[in-house]
Amino acid sequence: MRDTKPEWKDGTISAVRNTVEPGDLVVEIGSGFGVATIWAARCAGKEGTVTTYEASRSRYDVTKETVMLNGMQERVEVVHALVGENVDVFGELEGARFVDPDELPEADVLITDCEGAETKIIESLDTIDPERAIIEAHGFAGAPSKEIKDKLVEHGYEITAVCDALPGDTPEKDHKTVVAER
Repeated sequence: MRDTKPEWKDGTISAVRNTVEPGDLVVEIGSGFGVATIWAARCAGKEGTVTTYEASRSRYDVTKETVMLNGMQERVEVVHALVGENVDVFGELEGARFVDPDELPEADVLITDCEGAETKIIESLDTIDPERAIIEAHGFAGAPSKEIKDKLVEHGYEITAVCDALPGDTPEKDHKTVVAER
């Protein structure tokens, strides 16, 4: 399989590669096509696990295929669920269950890419209790990067990096990857 878009989600992938460590338990909200999911599983290694939630039926199916094609079935659990408030979902929810952010499993690392639900999820960080967080801020969807950074600091995190989530970000879009740790 050939990587035809190596720059896709470059900011987020770099954050995952620099943040997830061998043996980590990773919770990801919004797997999309499973790109960050696979990188998280690779970085967590055989002793780590990734539990990823995806609300869109079509993207859930793609993520499951991505996991299978990369041989990561033993390390990755893909859950068809909407976490947090009903926000912009790319595709149909068809069959997705609802998971309250307070019900997420504990994790060493939390990764989110969930178009506006980030702020509600950050409010549940004390329950999930991750040491590190990689949050894609979506200013265009009601979760601006400044608000994400402020909420992380309120919950005892130090911001360690902020970068464009995708190539070609503009101030109007405010699509940033925010990395934080306790």
